[in-house]
Amino acid sequence: MVPQQPHALHAGSPLDFRFGLRTAAEPGRSVVASAPALGAGDRRFESCRPDVDTVLASWELDDADERPPYEQIRARIAAGVAAEELKPGDRLPTVRRLADDLGVATNTVARAYRELEQTGVIETRGRSGSFVTGDQVERQAKEAAAAYLAQTKALGLSAAEAVALVRHLEEHPVRSS
Repeated sequence: MVPQQPHALHAGSPLDFRFGLRTAAEPGRSVVASAPALGAGDRRFESCRPDVDTVLASWELDDADERPPYEQIRARIAAGVAAEELKPGDRLPTVRRLADDLGVATNTVARAYRELEQTGVIETRGRSGSFVTGDQVERQAKEAAAAYLAQTKALGLSAAEAVALVRHLEEHPVRSS
């Protein structure tokens, strides 16, 4: 049994045992360096493939493109997922890091991530980050639904009217000649 000591944030405290540290850190050495090594079967970092960074790092915003920067970012990530350059479970760069890499405001990248999340291309897991989702069929259906809603709004229909139209077409399909 470990003798009770005050809860201090230094090596050799009871916190070492709670967080799984093997031994106390030597003076001037990080306590994290004393943590147990990850085994080959440790799956916690399986989705952190280094090539995810290279897929996005090699890309720059196009000033000649008429689309706003958030749309270029959204389209690039969606295209990477569709082309399977980004695989399900891949962790995307943080909003801040991608914004720094591309030279845009963090809100620009945040908006792109938010729209990708709404269409099911990515999911955000709190402070763990944003990840590519795995269900291609659901993702494509959400993208089609988002495009349909955008088109019906442009025509002046509300979302409720657009959904009612789909339900009506389901019950009474239009027969093509």
